[in-house]
Amino acid sequence: MLSALPPLTALSLKSLSLEDADGLATAAPKRKAPSSSSSSSGHYGLSNDSSFAVRLVVLSRLMRARDESILETAARGAIGAGVLHGLQGSVLRVAVSVGGADASLSAAQIATLFNMSASTVATQRLYDGGLSLPSKLPWRNAKALLSALLSALSGALATEAGAQVTALLLQSPPPQSLDQAAIAAISKLVVTVEAAMASRLSSGDAASSSSSVRSSSPTAPASLPSAMGPPQSSVPPVPPAPSAVAVEAFSIAPALSFVATIQRLVEAQLARPLEPSERDVLATAVEEGLSVLQPGGAEARRQLLAGPVLSALAATGAAQLWGCCLESTEGGIESVAALAGELVSCCSAIAAATFTSAIGI
Repeated sequence: MLSALPPLTALSLKSLSLEDADGLATAAPKRKAPSSSSSSSGHYGLSNDSSFAVRLVVLSRLMRARDESILETAARGAIGAGVLHGLQGSVLRVAVSVGGADASLSAAQIATLFNMSASTVATQRLYDGGLSLPSKLPWRNAKALLSALLSALSGALATEAGAQVTALLLQSPPPQSLDQAAIAAISKLVVTVEAAMASRLSSGDAASSSSSVRSSSPTAPASLPSAMGPPQSSVPPVPPAPSAVAVEAFSIAPALSFVATIQRLVEAQLARPLEPSERDVLATAVEEGLSVLQPGGAEARRQLLAGPVLSALAATGAAQLWGCCLESTEGGIESVAALAGELVSCCSAIAAATFTSAIGI
């Protein structure tokens, strides 16, 4: 039959059928469809070049959701705002330390980055059309930073903290405030993501070439801004830091030691865990403050600080120290170093007032 047709027609028909060894016609094998795994990163969230704002892409990685209304609702909630607040601080620290950003990069500029669409960050001409951000965080570095952040978030889903935060984000009805368990989970997630980002950028994995990621920008100062402040008027609004991390929402856990309770108070105010160096600075200030308020030797004071918080507060000196901690953190914390100085000054003032009262002056 095929031989009776014009050559081109016969060739076209042959491409539709094959003859097996018995002369029976069988359908031509179908072309294998491209594997979905080649185009999917397995994160189930929005892509790096999505038209959605970066803050929504961030939440989509944790929630594995793509619906804008769901993500916007989560971003305005206590858990979503807390997660975004903590991650903006991490991005700022990583950007300056290993991400090639200028040391003067500010919290407000990171807020701008989180409110940009991911597609803007992915496209150089769009990103470079910004005002101050491109001069502080060049496009290549911003693109690598976002890639590292989203990759770290995808990896964090496998951790206990990541699973806890995801469950909180998906909880219905959503929590109206952050309790201590939620703060702890978010803090662990932020620490995990920050470490993964720093490792990825340091090794050059976030870009095709490590030299294109790093620039000659000044290295990060020893102490960086830790908590994101309120957005400036020229910056698109960012969900405010949840009020539950303020000092008023703090509650004492009887099982903790006195010094751990003080650290927890400071971490709740900062909405992030303390760095090891900050813990040392705070511990030194606490010991020094207690030394002018509580009689006894250094070992007795250490035992008091390491003992249960409720037992410690029964001692006059420790109670006065606790009052100084509350007063020093009430108006916000500029830095742990500044807080340490205020704490020691407060304790010294109380000790001086007690002494002058005792001698009748």
